[in-house]
Amino acid sequence: MRNSLVAIISLVFATPSFAQGNVGLSIADESFSQSDVLDARYLPSIDGKPTIMITFSETAARRVGRVTERNVGKAIPIAVNGKTISTPIFQAAILQGVVEIGGISDMQEAIALAKQISGKDPLPDSLEE
Repeated sequence: MRNSLVAIISLVFATPSFAQGNVGLSIADESFSQSDVLDARYLPSIDGKPTIMITFSETAARRVGRVTERNVGKAIPIAVNGKTISTPIFQAAILQGVVEIGGISDMQEAIALAKQISGKDPLPDSLEE
């Protein structure tokens, strides 16, 4: 029992977490933790520039909807650990819980940011993977 408890405590303190002092992901004035993110992945946009697609949990998706609804037509800062990575102007509220972030310099940075946002590798594209 003691060894199991020590292993669990070690895992908790060894795993980076937004809740352990890091700011995490924020959209405007709303903060999100890794547990709010179902998936985050690099995606090339139509014009070939790197983007990150973030899929939020149902609860977090409602918060994303509220914050984007309050800020339609305004520049909304999106930050990771306090560093603004993009300042998009949303033309409509994001109600489906999926946000695409552009303005990232290269693919490697997008991949690293996506993993930092979610705390894990992207989900497979299909069940066969």
